[in-house]
Amino acid sequence: MKIGMIGLGRMGNAIATRLSIAGHTVFGFDPNIQARKFAQEEGIKTVTTLEDLAKEVRIFWLMVPAGDIVDTTIARLLPNLQKGDTIIDGGNSKFSDSVARAKSLQEKEINFVDCGTSGGVPAKKDGFSLMIGGDKKVFKKIEPIFKAVAAPQGYAYMGPSGAGHYVKMVHNGIEYGLLQAYAEGFHLLKNGAYKKLDLEKITNVSEFQ
Repeated sequence: MKIGMIGLGRMGNAIATRLSIAGHTVFGFDPNIQARKFAQEEGIKTVTTLEDLAKEVRIFWLMVPAGDIVDTTIARLLPNLQKGDTIIDGGNSKFSDSVARAKSLQEKEINFVDCGTSGGVPAKKDGFSLMIGGDKKVFKKIEPIFKAVAAPQGYAYMGPSGAGHYVKMVHNGIEYGLLQAYAEGFHLLKNGAYKKLDLEKITNVSEFQ
C-alpha cells in the first residue's frame, strides 16, 4: 500500500520506518526540515507540501499533536482529497473530537479512522500497540497497515468512530495512575522511616519488575 505520513517526529518516523520495512510505500511530510532529513536517512521518501503528498497517496496517517492542529491539517488536506480517501489520526485526540471529525468527513465521502497509538520510541524496533476505531469495512481494507506497525498481537478493532481514542484515553489513565503509585511508593522508601535503603537493590527484586 501507499501511505502518506504527516508528522515525522519520533513516533511518526518510527511508524513510517516500520511500514517501509514491511514493504509499503511511504511518503512523509513535516514542516521541519530536520525531521524530513532524518526520515530520508531512514529511507523514507519525503515531500515539502501536503499538496504534493496528496498527489502520491490516498491514505494519510496523521501523527500530530491533539487539538486544533489536527483540524487545521485536515482542512489543508481537504481540497486535495478524492472521494474514498482515508485519514488515520494516530495521535491522542479526544474521542468526542474523533466522532465529530468522522461525521464531518463522511459527509464528504472521506473515511476517518481513529487510532490510539502506544509504545513510544522502543516501538520502532518492537512494534506499537494500536487501538482502532471507525468503519469496520475501512479497517479491514487497510488492516495490513496496522499489522505492519504493531507488535505481535498488538492491534485490534475497538468499535465505531471514537472507540479507538476512547480506549487509548482509558489506557493512559491506567498507565499514569500506575506511574503515580510507583512515584509515591519510592518517595516513601526514600524519605520514610528507613533513610538508607538501597533503591537500586529494591527495584531489582522480582516483584518490582
